[in-house]
This record gives sequence, structure tokens and C-alpha cells, in this order.
Amino acid sequence: MKAVIKELPEITIYGKKTKDVGPKTVGDLPKAWGEFFEAAKGKFNPEHMNSYGLSDNMRMTEELFDYTIGMEKESYTEIPEGFEEIKLPANKYAVYTFKGKIEGDNISKFIGDIYMKWMPEEKLECIPEYSFEYYDERWIDDSDESELDIYVPIK
Repeated sequence: MKAVIKELPEITIYGKKTKDVGPKTVGDLPKAWGEFFEAAKGKFNPEHMNSYGLSDNMRMTEELFDYTIGMEKESYTEIPEGFEEIKLPANKYAVYTFKGKIEGDNISKFIGDIYMKWMPEEKLECIPEYSFEYYDERWIDDSDESELDIYVPIK
């Protein structure tokens, strides 16, 4: 799969972090998404509820990372208590579109293909910044027609 290259300005996200996600706990992320939307209930503008799944603090040898679920600052009418601010710096990104519903390990396999197959084929080199999933109006829960974008920061 060929990446679409995009340059984005700095983006401010407010969200809820889950630390030390790994093979044994990645299946808990759907619950974390539910907790995020419950905490944000009534505190965001439903006209602008695009959301992000940010991955950082990757520890490859331990197979662990931190994962923050959030929305852009402008999406909130009130920042929920306990949410943290994350500034995504302006960057160039390789963008890959995942299609279908998330089930089993299909999203993990897709992300693995990005780093282990498609980026090397295109000679793209990632940099140690946040990578993220971006969910917009194309995402429909539990639908084979859903789409989300995976953004990987590159040199």
C-alpha cells in the first residue's frame, strides 16, 4: 500500500492516557474508548467530534506503548477533569487508510504492515514523535464500510 504524504500544523489534543499497552492489554482499548466518551459526555461539540488515538513512548523490546484517546482542543466546550494536553508538533506524515471494522488482530496486523512492509518499500523513515489514528465522519462503529487513517511521522 502506498502512503499519502501530508504536512500538518501543530495540533493541540486533550485526552485520556492509558500507559503500558501491550499484547496482553491491547484488547482493553475498546473499553478505554468507552470510558473516554463517557468522561467527555456533554463537554464537546457534536458537530466537531473527530477523535484521535495517539501512540507514544514505544518500547519495542518490551512490546509496550502508551495510548491517548482525545480530541482537538476546539472540539470541547469544557475540558474534562483529568484529561491531559498534548501538542502534536507540525510534521510531515505518511498516511495509510484502514478500511473495515476493527476485529481480532486486523488493526494490529495493518499497523505492523505499515512499519515492516510498506514504509520500507517506499524508503520512508519514521521519526520518534506521536503516531496516531484519526477517526472522522468516515468511521461508523461496527461497519465493514468504516475508514480511519493512520498517521506516521516521517523525515
